[in-house]
Amino acid sequence: MANQCNDQPLKSSTDKKTKSVQIQLNLGIGLSFLDVENSVSSIKNVIFDPGLNFNFGLEFAYTFPFNKQKWEAFIAPSFQLFNHEARVEQDFVAGGLIVSKVEYKSILSQIGIRYRMFVAPRSCLFVNAIVLHDRPLKSTYLVTRADGTLLNNIDIFTGVSAAFGVGFFHKKVGVEMRAYLPKDILLPYNSWHASYLALNLLISYDLL
Repeated sequence: MANQCNDQPLKSSTDKKTKSVQIQLNLGIGLSFLDVENSVSSIKNVIFDPGLNFNFGLEFAYTFPFNKQKWEAFIAPSFQLFNHEARVEQDFVAGGLIVSKVEYKSILSQIGIRYRMFVAPRSCLFVNAIVLHDRPLKSTYLVTRADGTLLNNIDIFTGVSAAFGVGFFHKKVGVEMRAYLPKDILLPYNSWHASYLALNLLISYDLL
């Protein structure tokens, strides 16, 4: 999220109004989309209904002292949580039902670049481009029958992916719509492919 929008040249990196380093708190909620395929057993294929995800974290940003401070680089560690369930009727399974559950929580390490477009003193529109690494925390994908019999218990694992965002910042508060591009959250498993993407609304508050 953009921070400390100011269309005046930087006078000093220690000047509170024109500081080049910022810290802010980010809180977010969004919709996650998950499509799971199994190349060995098609009865385990499932498209989840959109589900809510939650995230919070900090952002540390540096404003470059050129081009009227329109460019920033930032790092943003955050925690995310997404739990969801899908039930699919299957005639070839005892009980006639496949239940798929995802319990996905992770630490996101995000590195990005931001371009700001000033619309008024301390107010700006901005766009973000982000590369991120996702480290799951005891996250699993479960497949069971209707009676609870376990068919699969798989650890979630993913890697590097990307995100883009657009937003507006005024004084100490900002809002951003951020799209996390599709990634495979069952990456190491040859017979599984789980495409996960998210669209999040982030609210930020300037702490420094």
